[in-house]
Formats: sequence, C-alpha cells, structure tokens
Amino acid sequence: IALLATGLSVFLLVQLFPAQSAVSTESRNLRQQPVSREVLSSIGSSQCPVGALSAKEGDHAAGVALRGHLVQKWAPGGSADAWDASVPMDTAAAWNSPTVWDIYAPTFAAIGHAKEADHDAGVVLRRQLVQKWAPEGSADAWDASAPMDTAAAWKSPTVWDIYAPTYGCHRPLHVGGVGSSAWDRSFPLESKAVCNPEQLSREERCVIYSFGVGWDTTFEISMLRFAPHCKVRVFDPTTTAEKFWQLVKAQTPDGEEPPRAPFLDFVQVGLAAETSDNYREGMLWNNKESINVMTLADIMKKQGDEVLTILKVDIEGSEWTALPQAVQSGAMAKVDQLLLEVHMAGCESGYSEHGRGKLTRLMDTLETAGMRSFSNIPNLVPVSKGNYPGCAEYSFVNKNGPFVTRSCGV
Repeated sequence: IALLATGLSVFLLVQLFPAQSAVSTESRNLRQQPVSREVLSSIGSSQCPVGALSAKEGDHAAGVALRGHLVQKWAPGGSADAWDASVPMDTAAAWNSPTVWDIYAPTFAAIGHAKEADHDAGVVLRRQLVQKWAPEGSADAWDASAPMDTAAAWKSPTVWDIYAPTYGCHRPLHVGGVGSSAWDRSFPLESKAVCNPEQLSREERCVIYSFGVGWDTTFEISMLRFAPHCKVRVFDPTTTAEKFWQLVKAQTPDGEEPPRAPFLDFVQVGLAAETSDNYREGMLWNNKESINVMTLADIMKKQGDEVLTILKVDIEGSEWTALPQAVQSGAMAKVDQLLLEVHMAGCESGYSEHGRGKLTRLMDTLETAGMRSFSNIPNLVPVSKGNYPGCAEYSFVNKNGPFVTRSCGV
C-alpha cells in the first residue's frame, strides 16, 4: 500500500525503498513492496496533547527526507534533472503516478481545529467566486458559456479552485494506490485521502463500504492492514466475485496472506438512486447493458449495518443522483467519512452532461447532511490521455461523527 501522510504529524509515504533503481517511461506506477505491519501500526500511534497542536520542524525534516527518497527511487540516477531529460513534463508519460505534485508535496501544517465558522466562511467564499466569475452568477450558465470539456474552462480559476475544501483534518493519509510487486498491469491505481485513519484501531465499530472497485483493490487491502478488525464490504455490479478475489490475491503485499471473509466481502450490486435489476444510468463497464443496483439505505438494511465508518464511492457518473437520494433517505447522515470521485465533463466523453452546476448542488446537498470536505485532488490520468482534469477525488468528514467529535485536532 501507499500512505501519503500530511497534517501535524510526519508527512509519510510508506514506500521508500525500490526494487529497482531506475524508472522506465512505459511504467511509473507505484509497485514496490510495502513496509511491515509493525511500521504501519506505528503511524499516528502517539497520543494527541491537550490544547493546541502545532506543526513541528521534525515533521518538515521527515518530509524533506521523504522527498529525497522518492527522487532517488524514481529519477534516473537519482537526479531530478535527469528525470526532466528522460521524461519531460510536457509529455503524457510525466503524468503517470507518481506525479511531480505527489513527490514535491507539503511538509508542514498549521495549527488548528476544524471549525464550523471556517466551513461557513469557505462556503461564502465559494459562492462569492461563482458570483464573480460565472455569467450572471450562475454555475449552470458558466457550464453553457465555458463547458468543462473545452480549454477555456481550465483557465484560472478552475472548478477545483472554486470548489475547494472547507474543513481541516489533523492527519489526512492517502491510502492505497500501490499493488504488489506481482501486479504488472498498466492500469493506474488510485489512492484515497482518509482523515485520521489511525483512529480506526480505537473504534470498536468499523464498517467500510467501497462502491466501484474495477481493477484496483489496493484501498480495501490497505484499510485492512491499517485496521484488521474492520469489516470491508465491496460492491461492484460490473465485475464478478471470481475476478475480484483474483485481484485481491494479485495485489496483496508480497509475503502476506490475502484478506478474506468475513473481514473482506464482495457483493455484485451497485449504488444508485433506486433499487432496480435493470439500471442503465452512468457509464457502465465490461460491456454491461444494465446492472443490478440498490439505494444506500436499502443496502445498509440488507447488510445489517446501522452506521458506516467510511463510504468510498467511485460509480462512474451515477453519484449525481445516488448521493442526493442517500441524503434524502437519511442514510448519508449515518456515514462518518465519504471518499468520492466526481466525474465531470472533460474527464471522459461519457461525462459531458456533468458540470459546475451539478457540483454546486451536490456539495450543497452533502453539506446539509453534515459532510465537510477536507481534501480534493484532481485526477490527472485523463490529462495523460489528452483530456482535461474533469474528475477529482473529494474526501469528506461528518461534522457529527467520531472523526470530529472524538478526534484531536480535526
């Protein structure tokens, strides 16, 4: 797994020492052997002090050391200049993971607790920016005048500048994104930003739902390495249980046993705004013409889960209807963290109907359920294919959940 830590503690990617010293332009995906469980369990193990939390120079020094390790690992000869020569940043190959922004990441964090006043100010600023930059102050009119699948949409300020996080998190970690050394595929593996995951080991109840797994099970494997007592339920209507367990076996860190039931489970059903066995919304994969889907409330009822610790959603465009329905039903208020990839115009051709207007309404709706965004990361994989960064990974924490009410420094 890969863990990219930011916050008031060490900014850490738990993947330092390569199996090979150089990187080819054909494949720069993270595939090295993860560190031991002992090292993993030590992350964030220190107790938070009473009172204000402050960033430390030790954290910065560790971040700088990590940066040096990563350049040494991925750059030919350990030289950033040589990397520029072999893989220029104005070529698509430069934007395979890890990108320059992954490696030259922040090393320091400010003092602070997330406050509702800060969130409220962030929402006000978002609306002011829309009012300033959008024709007639309308996000929908902005979509019409500068569609997100055109170059004009990506002049500053971009959608990701305006719809920025409004909340803080003491220790956000990027979890997943690295397969085992046996994982020799060209598909990109994606990490997810989780708030204070070290707290999972202290939570008696831990249930994680993951909707949309495709070819990447590294997040799910990573969460179980972090908190082995959690129950991780994976839902995907576009693949089969057989293929899912094959992926788990292939992507489990070398030398470890693949996770299995009851801690990891697979269900061939999707998340949607309705419960149906003939669903056709969104971009369907693997030559599927229709799929079986259920609402979040119906799935939770069927699985016997009253509260979700983490809800990961990557459902290829169906999020625009599925999540508002989850809010309306009351199910979203029972989620402690939401990790969501939004799919918008510019990212791929199938998302042309999704733009700033829909994002405005979705953010407003999620916020009414107590969700507060603490991270947004544009997906740059489409850029390497000649498209625009119209997809992004958002992470939310529930203001009423334990990651805020019982966590120091959130």
